[in-house]
Amino acid sequence: MICCHCSAATKSPVIETVAGRGREPVFKASALNGSGVLESFFGLLHVTWQKLDNEHQLAKMIGIDRADFLRMAAKQLGAVADVPTLLGSSVGGSLDRKSGVPT
Repeated sequence: MICCHCSAATKSPVIETVAGRGREPVFKASALNGSGVLESFFGLLHVTWQKLDNEHQLAKMIGIDRADFLRMAAKQLGAVADVPTLLGSSVGGSLDRKSGVPT
C-alpha cells in the first residue's frame, strides 16, 4: 500500500498516473488539512487484515470477519462515510487481490 501524505501530492495528477500502473492500493492524503487520512488508514487496516487472515486465519481465530471488523472500526472512529466509500478513495492498485474491488 502506498500513501501520499502531503498537500502537493493530493493535488498532483501524476499520482493517479503512477498509481494506475501498480498493483498496490494508493491513497492520497494531507495531514495538514486531514483530507484522505481516514481513508488511507482504512486502506491500511484492510490490507493488514487480509495479510494476517491469509497467513494466520485471523477471522477464524478471533471470530470476526474483515467486513465486520472494518465496520466496527469506522463506527468507533466516528466515520461519516461507510467502509466501501472510504476504501473506494484509492486512486490505484487493488485492495482485494482476488476480486479487484474494495470490500
